[in-house]
This record gives sequence, C-alpha cells and structure tokens, in this order.
Amino acid sequence: MNPGLYAQLARIEDRHWWHVSRRKQVEDVLSRLLPGKTSWGLDIGCGTGGNRNVLAKYCVKAVGLDNSSDALKWATHQWSRSELIRGDANHLDKLFLPETFGLVTVFHVLYHQWIRDEGDILKQAFRVLKPGGYLVITEPAFPCLTRRHDLQDMGKTRYRLGSFQRMLREAGFEIIMGTYVSAVSFLPAFVIKWVERLGKINDSGADDLVEELELPPDWVNQLLLGIMGIERKIICWTGYIPVGTSLLCVARRPE
Repeated sequence: MNPGLYAQLARIEDRHWWHVSRRKQVEDVLSRLLPGKTSWGLDIGCGTGGNRNVLAKYCVKAVGLDNSSDALKWATHQWSRSELIRGDANHLDKLFLPETFGLVTVFHVLYHQWIRDEGDILKQAFRVLKPGGYLVITEPAFPCLTRRHDLQDMGKTRYRLGSFQRMLREAGFEIIMGTYVSAVSFLPAFVIKWVERLGKINDSGADDLVEELELPPDWVNQLLLGIMGIERKIICWTGYIPVGTSLLCVARRPE
C-alpha cells in the first residue's frame, strides 16, 4: 500500500462502513466456531491494527504481522509493541514454529503485488496452525471488477470463490464456509470500472484512491452499515450469497 494511505486508514477504519462490516462478518463466524477463547491468534498483514480487538476477543494472545514499518507505526495505537512483528508474509516458516496458533486471519493481503505465491502462503499458514485451528480469510473478488483502484492499491489480482477454495484444499485445509460479501458495492464497482475503461474518468493517481477510501457522509455511512447488516443476516441464514466485491472463506486444519 502507498505509505501515505496508512494515516488515512488508521483514522477511518473504526468507523468506515466497509471496515466495520467486515469485522462484524468475521465476528459472526468466530462467535459460532469459537465459543471460548482459542490459544494464540495471528493476523497476517495487520496493517494499521484495526482488527486487533477481534482477535483479542477470541484469542488468549493476539499477534500482528506486517512488513511495513509505516503500518506498524500506526498499529501501535491499537496493539502493544510486544504483539507486533515486522516480517514478510512470504516467509511465515522462518518467523513462526509449526502448530503455534489456534486462529490465523488474512484480510485482503494475498492479492497484493509483493505476494509471490498465494498457494505457498496458504500452505505456510496451514503449517503454523494447530490441528483443529481455523483460518479466516477475505480477498477481493471477481476479476471483472479489476480497475485502476486495484493497481493504485498495489493489487495484482481478484479471485473467484471456487478457484480460491481449491487453493485452500490443495494447502490441506477443509472448507467450513465460503461466500461472497459486500454485494451492495458490486454494481457501483462494475459501472465505475467500465466508465474508467471508456475514459470518462480522469486519472489523478493516488489522489483518486485517497478520495475513494475517505469516510462518506454520516447518513450514507449509516445507510450502508444497515444494508450490510441485512447481508450479514442473509449469510447467517443461508451461508452464501452469489455476488460481492470480496470473498470470505473459513477453513480448518484437520485434527
């Protein structure tokens, strides 16, 4: 991520509808899987630390990993320094012993350009999980939505749920659930992508990304939070929705 965006992210991620909804979706899952606290939890690509409280709620000890000193500087507002590790997600095997964690989370990390092999990282995540431990992961969905925003955010790909679940199985995981999420933003993202392609939106570089990630007006933010709340209930009832700008998977290392 552009280093200048970390300050913005740290400022908005506890209020922005997208970040708040993702945390609530993850909590919906973890509250069913982990009625009590598991042992240690690892957040791979913890960024500015906004997901720390989710891990702390379900883990005896939470650890945040990120390779950006800029991100970790902001993360210290959420995490203690002893909980943060600067390290490369491509080399989990060099950072952690096997079977260390009961929970591993990966939120919009594997799609980045600096990730060399997503499948290998999933295998390494499998290795550091204890038998019976869970992996909760979100990533951008639908390659047809790839646009300038993705490139400015250092993204290289988007995923389809089926192929992503195959990668998880190949890494040794059993799939607990998989669904698309953030359906409300699918159509706007699709329209913007094609407007960009037709050259109707001027490219002002990183400024576009800063503006797009900014906190919307309060009434818009609250409306989208409400819509996402309905989506969460649908996912709780059905376990799946067929469209969204992100995917959410929960996988388990077999006993």
